[in-house]
Amino acid sequence: MTIKASPHQWDDDSTSGDTTETLVATDTKEHVSYLNGKIKVLNSYISDLRAEKDKINEEKCRLIVQVEQLQYDIQKERREHENELKRIMDEKSVTLKNLPKPEVNESTAMVGKANAVWRRTMNNVAACNNFFRRGMIDVLECPVLREGIHKWRIRLERVGGIRLGVISSEHDIDYGKPLGDQEGTWGYGGFGDAWYGAKNLGYFAKYDREECLITMILDLDGCGSLSYAIDHNPAVVVFKNMKSKLRNSSDFSGFLPAANLSVNAKIRFLGFE
Repeated sequence: MTIKASPHQWDDDSTSGDTTETLVATDTKEHVSYLNGKIKVLNSYISDLRAEKDKINEEKCRLIVQVEQLQYDIQKERREHENELKRIMDEKSVTLKNLPKPEVNESTAMVGKANAVWRRTMNNVAACNNFFRRGMIDVLECPVLREGIHKWRIRLERVGGIRLGVISSEHDIDYGKPLGDQEGTWGYGGFGDAWYGAKNLGYFAKYDREECLITMILDLDGCGSLSYAIDHNPAVVVFKNMKSKLRNSSDFSGFLPAANLSVNAKIRFLGFE
């Protein structure tokens, strides 16, 4: 049997292929259009980011300029203050140099030393009872010790917290701080601890019993040293190069005997030798 194809059979297949190709082409165009839209959005975002970056760079440059100007202004103001301070110090130095030197009568000075008393009690006995401020520095009322060798004796009459030493006559002393815990004060404790500028300089002989006799020797002929002799033992140099701590070498610069009492301590100044 012979089968004959319908004259329209192949025409139907051809039409179906064309339709498929048309749909594919349409989908591709839509996809390309979608991607182009996304690219435009991304380009716009990138453009915004670049603009924001440019703004940030401009702000950064502006801040750098401000910081540099501020640094310059600070340095300029600092130089002006330093120059003004130098000018004031120079004027004070000239004023001090032009002051007449005090005429020191050795006999008068010795009388002042012989009659020296503790500044806080105006007596030769210094004590710290419970109602006194703990750690307060007491100073002998005597002429400033500027040169030569000076020796004085102190007797411990009541055991307690104590430091014996000297203070500088030109430093601003906080009398509420312990002796040796600030610049311009030298303190030697009853437990043998030596202090200057809040620094411990070592440990030496103790003087922690009643009736103990402490002899202090301030030698200002050289660089300045302070020695201590406990009872009848040989004197030991505890502090050295004390003159180097003085700010200037005027006739008003020197040292004053001092004591730091606390916890019911009591001492008696026996006088200079």
